[in-house]
Amino acid sequence: THFSKVEIDNLHHSYVTFCGKAKFVYIEQFSEALKILHLHIENEYLIKRLFHVFDRNNDGKVNFREFVRGGSVLLKGTLEERLRMSFITYDLSGTELLSKEHMITVLCGVNPEEDPSKIQAFVSGIYDEMRYDQPIDYRQYRQVVSKSPALLSYSYVQSVRNPD
Repeated sequence: THFSKVEIDNLHHSYVTFCGKAKFVYIEQFSEALKILHLHIENEYLIKRLFHVFDRNNDGKVNFREFVRGGSVLLKGTLEERLRMSFITYDLSGTELLSKEHMITVLCGVNPEEDPSKIQAFVSGIYDEMRYDQPIDYRQYRQVVSKSPALLSYSYVQSVRNPD
């Protein structure tokens, strides 16, 4: 983790106060729990995807260790850690391969105000430019993000406004 001992102690106190005897956060509470990390995320789709990423053992709940690890990457993670987290967020099937459809689904979910056909064209353009006609693995995803860095923050709008 990238949190200091003092930060972890403070997070633990806040987490235990929030969870009570349960010692876990469930998806219904996750948005409120993220506020412990000073993250105020309103997009329900992104909250659900982040919950999935934080829930490393896939048991449907986030324990303190998972909470700290996920929060550490979100708030203080290295570029490599944030790349990995965003890859997992886009990997809807858990196969460690990203299809165009997965990327489109996530970007549409996180950017509901945007025209889905424009998001589809944007993602298709990325795959076409990189000459990818199959789902991509993590190595290829890193290359895609180097061309469109805003994908790291799930921001189609930023990608279109700031093409690199």
